[in-house]
Amino acid sequence: MFTTGLPIEKEIELRKAYMNVFNGEDGKKVLEDLESRCFSKTTTITSDSQQVNNANEGKRMTLLHINSMKSKEEFVQIERGVQ
Repeated sequence: MFTTGLPIEKEIELRKAYMNVFNGEDGKKVLEDLESRCFSKTTTITSDSQQVNNANEGKRMTLLHINSMKSKEEFVQIERGVQ
């Protein structure tokens, strides 16, 4: 589970915002596009250039972060930890 390092109340607020943005129909379309561009199902090693591979891994990490932040399962775990 990724955490933001924010105080728990702020993290819950931020995760709610990610869920509102990315769990709707438009958000799902955007994520589908990002998944096709950000190495969600393929290797990030596409070149002999370490710089290119690092850029690809950065794209992948951004997509993983979005998916983690919009995850209802992770949100429930964090919210339960507050109670």
